[in-house]
Amino acid sequence: MSKKADLTEQVIPGDVDQTGRCILIDADSIPFILGWTLQKQNLSVDDYMRVIYATDKMMEEILLNSGAESYIGFLGGVHPTFRHILNDTYKANRGQTKPEWYRAWASVIQHRLCYKWGFHTIEGIEAEDAVGMMAKYLGYDKVIIGHIDKDLDQIPGIHYNYSKQRKYFVHEFAAIRNLHYLMLVGDTVDNLPGCPGIGPVKAEKLLAAGDTFYNLQLVEEAYKEAVLGAFVKSFGEEEGHQKAIECYRLTKILEDAETNGFKFPVEEYSPVGYTATQNFPNTLLSSTDEIIGLSNKNLRQVQNLFE
Repeated sequence: MSKKADLTEQVIPGDVDQTGRCILIDADSIPFILGWTLQKQNLSVDDYMRVIYATDKMMEEILLNSGAESYIGFLGGVHPTFRHILNDTYKANRGQTKPEWYRAWASVIQHRLCYKWGFHTIEGIEAEDAVGMMAKYLGYDKVIIGHIDKDLDQIPGIHYNYSKQRKYFVHEFAAIRNLHYLMLVGDTVDNLPGCPGIGPVKAEKLLAAGDTFYNLQLVEEAYKEAVLGAFVKSFGEEEGHQKAIECYRLTKILEDAETNGFKFPVEEYSPVGYTATQNFPNTLLSSTDEIIGLSNKNLRQVQNLFE
């Protein structure tokens, strides 16, 4: 089996039916992506009309380029999630001071996604968990996972990176491997340390034994054994087991609608149908003139921006 980097960049197999799919969107990164794009255009922080236009345009592009026929979108809420409660250092490395453009635009983008596009705000869990649970509920072969977060590469099936505008395929073997790889190396973005002393090279060596199997159950057992062995070696028998369990709970994207007494109402989230309107050019925010011209042409007055 190939190394991890190859497993998450496979072309979509020819025998995989891509029609009729619903894209499940982890939208937490959209305000950052749009913000960085717009601030490079020297857009005034109070020019909300063009922020709204850019949001609509990005959504059109996600849906058009992914090939999805429907969508469900999720945004994270404002309250701590179960991961913050499990570990108070989770994401504690993220700066509290946001750039002026982000403070000005993020709420506008989020409101537009909710009120125009019907996205859902999730509390207690993260948007990625909602995506994971909906993927299992609807069927991995019926959805596209829309995101830019490597954590979601734990979910098998078709993925769409809306920053790079790239579709790729994660095999079920690769999805399991990606989880255990993250448990070993950690995640600096989320402030998860992983297993002490284990970097990418050592992680590849530890997981190599599992790569030799072709039975999914044997693969997963081999990966679990490798990860647990690494934690026990670093912390000792009892603490090593505890640390490995904690790491798993922090790293694993939720897929079961009922977990640890928590029931996520997957049946309440219905896909929103989508038909390409072709109102927008193919390239996102290619010029300031494009933003000015099309936003004035297609958008209503500011007071109607949340309709």
